[in-house]
Amino acid sequence: MPRAEDADQTPPEERGPQLVLCEPRSGPTPKRRSSNATAVSRSDPDAKLRGKPGQRPHLVHRGQVAVDPKARCVVACLGERADGHEGDALAPIVDRARFACPRLESVGADQGFAAERVWAAMEDRGLEAFVPPQRTMLPTGEPKTDAQRAARAARERCKTTRGVWSHKQRMADAEGVVGELKHRHGLDRSRSRGTPLFHVQLLLGCTALNLKRLATHAGQAASGAAAGPQTGQAVALDADAGVSGAAEGVQWRSITAAPVPGRPAHRLTAPIWTIGLSLN
Repeated sequence: MPRAEDADQTPPEERGPQLVLCEPRSGPTPKRRSSNATAVSRSDPDAKLRGKPGQRPHLVHRGQVAVDPKARCVVACLGERADGHEGDALAPIVDRARFACPRLESVGADQGFAAERVWAAMEDRGLEAFVPPQRTMLPTGEPKTDAQRAARAARERCKTTRGVWSHKQRMADAEGVVGELKHRHGLDRSRSRGTPLFHVQLLLGCTALNLKRLATHAGQAASGAAAGPQTGQAVALDADAGVSGAAEGVQWRSITAAPVPGRPAHRLTAPIWTIGLSLN
């Protein structure tokens, strides 16, 4: 084994890599900012950096849920990566919600979903979209582009009686469901790595929430009135219809539909909605 004095006599080109101290620095420490363009998580590459005003960016997945304001149950949900525009998830969620709400007439969401392509997609589906535009989308004078005209039309829709009602329902129902999923069903933190597994976690949380709504509103089942074979089958079908489309973090407003002839009046998932959907 070589001695210390022999190591000092080793030529520099034969020595291994050496640690070198950086030069002394004065003044304030420069700020270092991370972004999805320059950083990626080694443990969960699907997680993306997102931040809100007053919060530091942190790794998250994005969950969207669609809520019916009459029964306050989740009719569709989606777990996705937290990058890109939120409004791009609106069309897939509406398509999923129509399995449980085939006579959907309107949909409401917050300003984060506002975009010209979002309003156009809802118009193509024959839906009235109560999605208010952001201030930067509105023209100062007369609109000069199609995007400005669409933003002004969206603002006028949101000022109508149905638009104001849709906003109130979204704040009361959709935001409430999102808060309940976070604080009572463990959706405040992803329990697994990867967007597909987060999507499964969101589905399980929405299923648990829908079961709570079913137990709360099904008074006949609690009193034993649903013990008959026909009634029991109807309740089972309703439970499946209420949770089969759940998959995303979007808030839904109210949904309008007429009662279906021949169905028992106590069926919770029967299409007896009032007006729209809430998204968040």
